[in-house]
Amino acid sequence: STKADNLWSFPIFFKDVIFAEKNGHNIIVHTTNKTISTRMTFKDFLEKTKHFPNFIHCVKGALVNLAWVDNLESQNFLMTTGERIPIRRQDRKKIKNIYTQYLIDNQIEK
Repeated sequence: STKADNLWSFPIFFKDVIFAEKNGHNIIVHTTNKTISTRMTFKDFLEKTKHFPNFIHCVKGALVNLAWVDNLESQNFLMTTGERIPIRRQDRKKIKNIYTQYLIDNQIEK
């Protein structure tokens, strides 16, 4: 696992990130055991996660970790934690294809 303690002001494993969202000038990172708020632009956050193929920018101001998606609904990702993260209407087909490929690459049955 890649530890991102040099990327942010807090130690975190990327595999533990469920999703992240922009809130004003902060990024709220939802992990498996806590929620962390850090002052950072969403653009900078996307830059730090771009080398992790299981992270997908699905709607303005939100990024999900495909490893924590329970189901792909018509307009949302349903996360294993019960949260629903919306998907940009114009990108739904592309995002569905990315998610399907993720499931195939990781041999996950849904």
